[in-house]
This record gives sequence, C-alpha cells and structure tokens, in this order.
Amino acid sequence: MKKTIHLLILVFFSAQLAKAQEIIVTDRPDQTESSLTIPHKSFQIESGFGFSFTNKTTSLSTPNTLFRYGLFSFLELRFYNEVLIEKYSAAKKASGISDVQFGIKLQLFEKEDKPTSVGFLSHVIAPSGSIAFSNKAWGNTSRLLVTHQFTDQTALGVNLGYTYLNSKKGDLVYTASLAHSVTARFGVFAEVFGDWVEFDEINVNGDAGFTYLIKPNLQLDASYGIGFTSKMNFLGMGVSWNISPKPLPSSPTNE
Repeated sequence: MKKTIHLLILVFFSAQLAKAQEIIVTDRPDQTESSLTIPHKSFQIESGFGFSFTNKTTSLSTPNTLFRYGLFSFLELRFYNEVLIEKYSAAKKASGISDVQFGIKLQLFEKEDKPTSVGFLSHVIAPSGSIAFSNKAWGNTSRLLVTHQFTDQTALGVNLGYTYLNSKKGDLVYTASLAHSVTARFGVFAEVFGDWVEFDEINVNGDAGFTYLIKPNLQLDASYGIGFTSKMNFLGMGVSWNISPKPLPSSPTNE
C-alpha cells in the first residue's frame, strides 16, 4: 500500500509538467548536492532507480524520489523516500521502504558577479521505514555546500557534512564533483565521494555520468559508480521535473 501511494503521488505531480517553463537545476544524478535552491514557489520532483551490489548484497532502489518546494528564493523544503529490494543470498531477500527524510536547503551566498556560491542542507531522518531498512531511531544528515563556477560551462561542487544514524560517533561525509556542459542540452560529470565511518574507517568511491535536457524544465540523467576502498558498483538512471509559476534564466551546470 505504501509503495502504491508513493507511485500515485509521483504520477500526479509529473502530470503538471506542461505548466513549467524554466531551466532546471537538480541535485541528481551525482552525490554532490547543489548549493543553489530552486526558484520561489516552484515545485520539483527528482526521481529514478538505482541498482547496486557489494560483496554481501544486491540492491534495487525503485523509485527513489526527492520532492523540493521553493518556500522563499533562498530557502526550500525537501522530502525524500525510496522503495528498496535487497537480496542477501539465493534464499534470502527483503523489500520495503526506507526511512523518510525531510528537511531544508538554505542558500547562504550567491551573487551573479561572483563565481562561488554557498549553501547549507539538513535532513531529519525519521524511523518510519520497513523493518528491514529502518534505523529504528531518529537521525540527521547535514552538509555545507559549495559551488565554484570556473567558466560558463564548467563548475566544481564540493560538499562536507555529518550524518548521525543511531551510532556512537556518526559519519563524516565528503563529495567533490566536476561538471561540464558539452552543449546547451548535454552535460557530463565526474566525482569522488565517500565517508569516514564512525571517524574510524574511510570509504572512497567514484562515479561519472551525464544529464540531458529534454525541455527547460525536464531532464534525464544516468550515472555509474565504483568503490575504490571496497567492492561496490552501482548504476542509476532518472528524470527530474520542475513546475514553476514564471520562467528563469538558464543555469549552465547542475553543480
């Protein structure tokens, strides 16, 4: 039932596409969150699926969906959830939904004549998921978001954050993504990301991918990633929509 409701919400809002006429800036497909908030009074859906496997599990996330609403020009509200299917062995698997995340993104600094913008993001993680996927306790993940525009086509995005999920010390999270707009519609990126688990074990991963702008408010994406310090591979594909009351100028990259 929860999966059905989740899908119905996605279909309902995606049907409103025709109302939007602006250039979209997204937080997917890379792990680096943009320092920019979405426009005031606009609504954005970023959804897709991901397939990953490690030496212990094979996992399918479909759909994973982020809902964003521009409460002010500098502040957005956010809601995230995903449906998961995991296989641990030939005879053991689990399916259900993840813990719900809800929070804000705050744009701290952004000026047209300055190449660097800064933002802050924070999500509360509620113990609301299926038994197999819930942390069974409240948590939080927060990040400082920095974007530096080298040229109109190339930008570097960097995130540094902290995640606490019912653990002793929590995890330090880091990302760095270089994005380049090849054409007005087609962009590529390469990224390094990971975490410092319990401030004890450092995980290092990498991924790369592309985005393709179908319409000013509609974008497709795909990415592929690997683990450098552990066995991990993942493949993701998705689509993002923005519904806005008025058009905005183009943004060259999605970092």
